[in-house]
This record gives sequence, C-alpha cells and structure tokens, in this order.
Amino acid sequence: MELVILDRRDQPELLDYLDAHPDSTIWMRIAWYDGARFAAVRARGRTVGIAAHDKIGAVHVHTQEALAELARACVAPGARVSAVAGPPAQVPDAIVALGLGGRAVTRISREIIMWLDLDDLVVPELLGRDGIEVRRATEADLPLLTDWRIRYFQEVHRIAPDADALAEVRRDLGLGRLWVLTEGGTIVNTAAFNAVFSRLVQVEFAYSPPELRSKQFGRSAVAGALAAVRADGVRGAVLNTDENNLAVRVAAQLLGFRLTHEFRVIVFATE
Repeated sequence: MELVILDRRDQPELLDYLDAHPDSTIWMRIAWYDGARFAAVRARGRTVGIAAHDKIGAVHVHTQEALAELARACVAPGARVSAVAGPPAQVPDAIVALGLGGRAVTRISREIIMWLDLDDLVVPELLGRDGIEVRRATEADLPLLTDWRIRYFQEVHRIAPDADALAEVRRDLGLGRLWVLTEGGTIVNTAAFNAVFSRLVQVEFAYSPPELRSKQFGRSAVAGALAAVRADGVRGAVLNTDENNLAVRVAAQLLGFRLTHEFRVIVFATE
C-alpha cells in the first residue's frame, strides 16, 4: 500500500473513487472543490480509501484500508480539527487515531444518506395540475425566500440565521440552486441544492410555512427541480437527513429515494 497527499494533478484518480461511491462521498466531493487537504491510500494500482481535512476543520474519512494513517495524514501539522465525519464504524477509530479521544464533544449528528437514480424519479401527481409550476428562483423572489430562510432557522434550529446564512440565499439564487413551486403564480414552496455537479446534485431542503404544508408541495418542488436538472444531464441525487426525521424520509421515498448508508458527525468543543 502507498499513502499519498493528493494535489490537483490527482483529480482524475480521486474522481474515479468518488464516482464509485457517489452517495457516501458527496461531502468529500464538495470539500475537494473547496480546497480541502486530501490523503489517499493506493493498493494494487488504484485508490482504496481517502480522507480529507476541510476549511472549517472537519476531517472526513471513507476507507477500508489504513484508516488511522489516512486520518493523520490528511491533517497538516498544527492544523485544528473541529469535527470528524464519515461512516459510523470508522469515525470512532479516526478520532482515536487523531488523539482526540478525550476531547469534549458539543454535538453528535446521526444521519442517513439516501440515493436516487434520476431515471427512477417518481413525479407527484400534483405537478400535472393546471397552475402548478416549478422554476428556478429569480431576483424578484429574494425578499420572500430570505424571510422563509429566517423562519426555517427559527423553526428547525431555534436560532436566527447569521449574516453568512442569509448571504447564502442570494449566492444560491445566483448559482441557480434555488427553486420555487408556484400555484397560480404564487410561491408555495422552495427547494434548494446544496451542491451541483455535472452528473450529481445534493438536495438540501424543501421549505414552506406551516399553513402551506401537507399539500404535496415539498416533494413536488424537489421533484420538479430534479426533473429539470435531469434534462441537463444530471443522473443522480443525494439527500441526507437526521435518522429520526421520518417526515423527510417518507417524502424522499415517495420520490424514489432509497436509504443507502448511515453517516455520523462528531463536533468537538472549541479548545
């Protein structure tokens, strides 16, 4: 086996590995394009495991070989580690390898990963009704979508979003990642992609105020957005959510998503 630090010349090799595990490595794909430090282990002439240390200090692991060595190698000397993420069986071993077993933990996130081949997308009946449209958000939608983002944070996280979270609304709108479902021209739901690649997207969330729920709006907004990017050549979609979020899980299954992996994130207290 050979342990290496990857650079941009190694991108084809890394993408081959990510493409072989598109659902369980989505966060690592995002981290690669955001400039994270990556380590890989090679055996028999191919990559058999990777680890990454991203810009916010999180270490991501995905390997069946040399886990401890990979976890240590991806962290530059003296760099801070704020969290460890990956398959539940690998995260504890990575924490031990990094010498963080005694560090205080502020949050443990237990999530599931769901995958959809877009050829298997189930389009809700609602999208065939007159007056229903799914489209990309426009500048004119920004005030409403900003207000809904504030309401989303207050409802889900019990906090007000900071300036960076609100700036994401305008950024994602400009990148074409925000979508709205309209009924008779009025926005009744919004959906977003957390990441968009040439053949893969990650669904972030669908949201509408409580008075507009239980009407198939949420899953219809996601389905309409996925159908649109499928026409552009995207072949798969990933969604991750808390393992206890049954509402999202059921709605995703109705669209054709299936549970493929568990995912764990351990967030450490600030030293």
